[in-house]
Amino acid sequence: MPTLEASPSVRLAMADEALASAYDRPAEVLEQTNELLRGGTDDEPAAVALRARALARRCTGDLGGAIVDLTRAVRVAEAAGLPRRVGEARMSLVVALADAGRTTAALDEAERARPLLKGADVSRLLAQRALVLQRIGRYDDALAGYRQALPGLRRDGDALWEARLLGNRGPLRAYLGDHRGAVSDLRRCAEVAQANGLRNQLARARQNLGFAMGLIGDVPAALELLDEAAEVGLDHGFDDSSLVLDRAEALLMAGLGAEAADCAAAALVGLEERGLAYDAAEARLLLARAALNAGRAVDARAAAEHAAGDFARQRRPAWTRLARQVAVLARWDAGERGADLTRAARRSAEECASAGWTVAALSARFVAARSALESASLTSARALLADVAVAREARGAEARATGWHAEALLRLANDDRRGAERALRRALAVRAENAAVLGATDLRAHAAVFGEELASAGLHLALEDGRAGNVLAWAERSRASALQTRPARPPSDGVLATELGHLRAVAARLREELLAGRPGAELRQQQLRLEAAVRARARHARGGRGRDGDALDLAALTEQLGRWALVELVRDGVDLHAVTVVGGRVTVQALCRYEEATAETTALRFALTRLAHTTGSDRVRELAARGRTIAAGRLDALLLGPLHKQIDDRPLVVVPTGDLHALPWPVLPSVVGRPTV
Repeated sequence: MPTLEASPSVRLAMADEALASAYDRPAEVLEQTNELLRGGTDDEPAAVALRARALARRCTGDLGGAIVDLTRAVRVAEAAGLPRRVGEARMSLVVALADAGRTTAALDEAERARPLLKGADVSRLLAQRALVLQRIGRYDDALAGYRQALPGLRRDGDALWEARLLGNRGPLRAYLGDHRGAVSDLRRCAEVAQANGLRNQLARARQNLGFAMGLIGDVPAALELLDEAAEVGLDHGFDDSSLVLDRAEALLMAGLGAEAADCAAAALVGLEERGLAYDAAEARLLLARAALNAGRAVDARAAAEHAAGDFARQRRPAWTRLARQVAVLARWDAGERGADLTRAARRSAEECASAGWTVAALSARFVAARSALESASLTSARALLADVAVAREARGAEARATGWHAEALLRLANDDRRGAERALRRALAVRAENAAVLGATDLRAHAAVFGEELASAGLHLALEDGRAGNVLAWAERSRASALQTRPARPPSDGVLATELGHLRAVAARLREELLAGRPGAELRQQQLRLEAAVRARARHARGGRGRDGDALDLAALTEQLGRWALVELVRDGVDLHAVTVVGGRVTVQALCRYEEATAETTALRFALTRLAHTTGSDRVRELAARGRTIAAGRLDALLLGPLHKQIDDRPLVVVPTGDLHALPWPVLPSVVGRPTV
């Protein structure tokens, strides 16, 4: 640690050393530069120390302090007549201002810095300027800047700046759909960083490679890379908020809403502690989306409404509209119905439509229609449903499925039950045909959740009509929808994987364009073309076979069962039913309340657990045995007693539902000794 009396040359050498270490040892550099600046604040060592401290502050999340230090560094260097140091400080100010959203000022600083710099510094400035251009959407100009800067950096052996450039260009190439180029850049960045001890760049390279893998659709690889980046960052005190948010996005992409919400909440705390209000508002909206995906509608509404207020105060209208739309969806999922929700949903639909959020607008309008329908406002509901149903002819997959869902509800409101069932089947078929597309673009909610809702509506209609074969068909559609999970890895078909990667990239760019208040018409058309290509390729990969639930073959099922009896449990709201198939005859039977069966299952499992342990008094074991007998008898009476005439003493194939998957069937009295699978 230098003394206050250290000579200017010693102080300058130490300032240069701090500058070189700012990205990799930010905490140490902050302490070191604070001491250096106590020895003088109006000479060359001070200008360099201020710049070093600014870079360290930026690494630890203190962006405001970094800008203040760099502005002071410019003034000190100018007063001391040091044009090179002025240029260097302005060069660092370029990215700091861009980080703060002041991109015009950042580009102005780049223009002021350029005449003051020579040699390798010019290449560094070009790389900084390219990063700003990248952030404001001038992607071609950014790529040209990177191409211009890279040869000079490599010629001068500047490992740090080569790593920075590759670490910035990689995500851009991924964003533009050039996944091979992105992975190449980021792996090279990690190699350079690892070989030269550049820990900050290594962490960022792994983080950005995780982002690229997410766009490719390889969620496990993305999460592994983000974890590796977090380990490096933790060891060196780097700000990890953006990394945690990237992890939340990757988890949400995999349909893991609860885990994504936890990540977003953790990042939000850190962002708010550092006063980064812009980033915190975006993190809060991500938290709302993740909570909605996880079924935590109350939490989702609170987060979305808070985020909408933040965005409004920050004068970010596109973000505000999107947050309000998420709040509307959360209110519906939380069970709210009535005039207030209908008005809010209609207002949100109008706002989203005016901003170009076509699918978001359609979802909000559908909520308005359903809220009106359940509030007995039939005239208003029919008009709204008819408006949404027009989307069944749309080119986009999600819009088309929503349109058919609305058509089903409209037909049901008009007492056309058969027509409603046909529309529900069509909505499910659209979802099945476009499963790959929806897995790449639909982050509002897991695609299977919507599919389950459609299948549940069809099952309810079938149960009301009492047609046993139709109940079985809809039960199978419901199970197929529940099993339709978002893929965690790219498909084995290389062409399909590439097209899906391009689709994700275009969807992400379209979202950014709309959030920036730009129409994104060209990107929207590109997305629709890619959706069509993915749909065609996925159909080819399936050998042209459809995926509608109508493929159930009762004759083949009967043949495979032989003398066995099939008992398939289905849930309709709070009620539990059983569909049986015996000798080709299908029947449906009401059983009990679902909660009755799950409560007895819990009691039975508790008793069996107590009996499985050798410890405990004879009295405890006696009570457990009695509890097992009572619970097993009640479950037998609830689930199999009403089916005695159908199944007789035949061997059983049981298909449980929900928590009844945990039921130990061989313990039930009428199953003891009976072959059961």
